[in-house]
Amino acid sequence: MWRVPAAFDGARTSHTNPFVDVLLTLYSQGRNNKGTRGLILNGEVYVETALDRELIPASLAGEFGLVIITGNAGDGKTAFLQKLEKLATENGATVTPASRGNGAIFELDGRKFQSNYDGSQDEVDVGNDEVLTEFLSGFSGDDASSWPSDEVRLIAINEGRLIDFLESHSDDYPHLLTLVRRGLETGVPEEGIALVNLNLRSIVAESEDGQASILQRLLKRMTHRKFWKQCDGCDLRDKCYVLHNVKTFQDETAGPLVTERLKTLYTLTSLRGRLHITLRDLGSALAFMLAGTRTCDEIHTLYSSGNPREIANGFYFNSWMGGEDGSADRLLSLLAEVDIGLATDPRLDRSLDFQTPDQLRGLIGFEHRGGYDTEILTRMHNDLPWDHSGRVSDDRFLVHQSYVSMARRRHFFERLDDAWRRMWRYRSAGQMLKLVHGEVPPEDVLADLLRAINLGEGLTSPERMPDKLVLQIRDVPQGAMRSYRLFPADRFELKVEDSAIRARFVEHMPTALTLRFRGEADAVAELDVNLDVFEMLYRLNQGYRPTVEELQGYYLSLAIFKNILSSAPYQEVMLTTSGHDFFRIEREESGRLKLEHVGAEV
Repeated sequence: MWRVPAAFDGARTSHTNPFVDVLLTLYSQGRNNKGTRGLILNGEVYVETALDRELIPASLAGEFGLVIITGNAGDGKTAFLQKLEKLATENGATVTPASRGNGAIFELDGRKFQSNYDGSQDEVDVGNDEVLTEFLSGFSGDDASSWPSDEVRLIAINEGRLIDFLESHSDDYPHLLTLVRRGLETGVPEEGIALVNLNLRSIVAESEDGQASILQRLLKRMTHRKFWKQCDGCDLRDKCYVLHNVKTFQDETAGPLVTERLKTLYTLTSLRGRLHITLRDLGSALAFMLAGTRTCDEIHTLYSSGNPREIANGFYFNSWMGGEDGSADRLLSLLAEVDIGLATDPRLDRSLDFQTPDQLRGLIGFEHRGGYDTEILTRMHNDLPWDHSGRVSDDRFLVHQSYVSMARRRHFFERLDDAWRRMWRYRSAGQMLKLVHGEVPPEDVLADLLRAINLGEGLTSPERMPDKLVLQIRDVPQGAMRSYRLFPADRFELKVEDSAIRARFVEHMPTALTLRFRGEADAVAELDVNLDVFEMLYRLNQGYRPTVEELQGYYLSLAIFKNILSSAPYQEVMLTTSGHDFFRIEREESGRLKLEHVGAEV
């Protein structure tokens, strides 16, 4: 049941809202950050996950004897254990802290429960090895026949520390080690052991029963009307960027549309594979998007100064990725790399640059939200430097670019038509999203990926060999000949990878594509195709010539794939001295070598 914390009922000045102070504590780089651990604000800023819906009732019912939760700091491991203990208390259990404070003990329905909040640390004067040995007592041996059946142990622990301990004590825990290794990969419970790897959890995935993503539900929780009623009496209520942001997502009609576009940007960031987004990362980024870093008093001071750029930076369409000045927050920094404000569309950009915001049409209407964002952007537009002489000015260009970037971001989130899907910095984003969402079968794009790799290997007309993947063996400076290995295209397959597809207790979705080669003698080579690699292959097919820096990043991913392929048996090579005429040498089944002139400009 939803409750308003007591702190929100106290007398405060008419222009302050204590919930703004709460959000400021969530932002990782804020001066008021408190470093969350477990439940904050008595659990008011907390959304249920699959752990709460599935694992808590299964654990309390005694379905598992040992529950192991791994993941990064900020993944919600401690919060989960505290929620479980709270529910046990509501069911009549008496929860008491563990003797050394790192966990709790209680009994429920004749079954004993013991939790450990952090299995990776020492406890008082007891070393970690001894802590784990004590906690896992009863789970040793070659099988599960002697494991306890009348108690449940739950532990949150770093994955690396868990494996290190079990491997160094493999003589004592051989069967448990086997189950843990399998569980980390699949998330499937076995023999009373539930291993939940939160590194497999996605904050943008919908649950299998159709429940909205963690991102959508957390944002809805943060913008719940009961947290923002105190803003009704503020003299800045029609102008404040914080309330403007909140009312944007509160709007029953327009709010879900803006949220869906925000979720898409988070999805693209996830598909880059650079960062596993934890609940703490998400809470920090959303808190900054809504409230920034200023207290209510400081926001009043800002509005008194009338700095339009600083005020504009506070609106959600800029703050979702850290604002124009950027942020050291690790998630906001990555979101800034998919910033739609840095994409280009000459026709749209020209329209945004030459028309004042109040002249633009085709934007979503918000019933209860003010239009101060339009007023601020109009002031910024009126202050733009203009010079019709045609002289080039870097300073003038940067000012216009900054303004257009802001206008592009607002246009992306609030345009009425479906063209927001074409405003991404990644040209391949639409196709990648369709692939991971199952709207396009991966085999439909396999030939295009192979063709792009061939182009990247220096072949100017890869369509002459549509049934081959061609990889240059090595590039010898000033060498007289270039050589390539040829691999049959039918030996390759493209798969959508969802490593948590069988996991029961985490929200999940595909995170990348895998290009897999299966050669003779069971030779296998795999190339992980994240969004950045997919984008490079897409652009190569469009005739794009990448920069040296782009090629270095792309070939770093491709190099491992090529090295593995180079060790696989092959039957064909291709040679050229000019880069135009090519000769193919094929080894036939009889062992005879066949030389064929392929022709110019392969």
